[in-house]
Amino acid sequence: MTATDLALPRVDSNGCLDLSHLAITDRELDDLLHQNAAITGCTTVRLAVCPQITARGLVALHRALPHLQALDLRSCPQLDENAFAVVGKMTDLRNLRLSSCYQLTDAHLQPLAALEHLEHLECVNCVNLTDHALTTVMSQMRRLNALWLGGCTRLTDAGVQQLAPLSNLRDLRVVKCSHLTDASINTVAQLPSLRHLNLGFCHRITDHALMALAAHANLWSLRLLGCNQITDVGLSTLQRLSALQILSFTACARITDAGLRALENLSHLAELRLLGCHQVGDAGAASLSHLPRLGLLNMGECRELTDQGAAHLSRIASLTTVSVAGCKAITNDGVASLATLPLLRTLSLSQCVQVTDDGIHTLARAASTLRTLFLSDCVNLTSACLPALAQMRELVQLHVSGCSGLSPELVQDLAQQLPHCILEGPGNQE
Repeated sequence: MTATDLALPRVDSNGCLDLSHLAITDRELDDLLHQNAAITGCTTVRLAVCPQITARGLVALHRALPHLQALDLRSCPQLDENAFAVVGKMTDLRNLRLSSCYQLTDAHLQPLAALEHLEHLECVNCVNLTDHALTTVMSQMRRLNALWLGGCTRLTDAGVQQLAPLSNLRDLRVVKCSHLTDASINTVAQLPSLRHLNLGFCHRITDHALMALAAHANLWSLRLLGCNQITDVGLSTLQRLSALQILSFTACARITDAGLRALENLSHLAELRLLGCHQVGDAGAASLSHLPRLGLLNMGECRELTDQGAAHLSRIASLTTVSVAGCKAITNDGVASLATLPLLRTLSLSQCVQVTDDGIHTLARAASTLRTLFLSDCVNLTSACLPALAQMRELVQLHVSGCSGLSPELVQDLAQQLPHCILEGPGNQE
């Protein structure tokens, strides 16, 4: 879409003008703002991935909409110190998104200290930001409740420790901030309003960080993707997080079945991701069977998981989404167990190489609630399973890529029989 499409402004019912991904110039933005009366009531403007917008465009925006509350400037490479000086004058802003503005530096952020009403700030992948930005700007934004700093690889413990005054902060994301250690988490654990914490790929985080967080009884979500120093010792402290609803240990390869026993009493846990926890197996699944509200479970590549573990999982009646992708010990018996889950809507059996046509026929008979099915790289499936898949009329997504035993022609026929289903597989790539 180009600037020639701007004759009619796209202002939605929430007062949002969305100009994202347009090759719009400063002059065209100025003209649009002045020629369309419907825009005057906008409180939100999205200019993400508008590569030609500069400070001049933001001057026009501020002049036309002086009380703007939300501004999205993600991936706008032409913004310089003059542009951010203009943003600093938008004192009614509550929400500001600057992610992937790779040119952004600490100096650029200085004018933003004046945004005393700001509640949500995103600076993901702003790789030039340092601790100085946190010390002089972000620590002054006392109303902040969400701060996303993923990919800001120059941040250290010293900077994160400056966030201690942010008593309203509820959502902190520091994914891939690889210099952070347990010392910064000691500060984070003291934030009284914190509910959501994402420490993905902070490789220096250890069990000591979890011990500090265990005192934060109000934490709702904790994501530790790729924090490969976490062990069962750290997990054992999490049983105190009674309000926890979302927990991710993806690629935390040191976790074992013994550690999962500590999760049995997390009665509010709704989502658990264990993808790539290679030492987790049947005993761990047995522990998880005690979780009464678990809706999403990813045990992909949990290599020790067998049909016995699948039988344990079948006791979690609340499950709607299950992945056992890459669990090569799962057979048709395991599929039969999972098929009995009464609310199951999404199932991934990709790379479950022992699953055969019989397993798919069982699914078709028993899993009437299923809407999305992943069977990619199930190399023992043949075209004999396609009639069973054709019976699953409620499917909206079906993935059979890499199933070399399926006839491309018959897969195309299957696509015709399931007109409301997005089907990806041999001979039918959507």
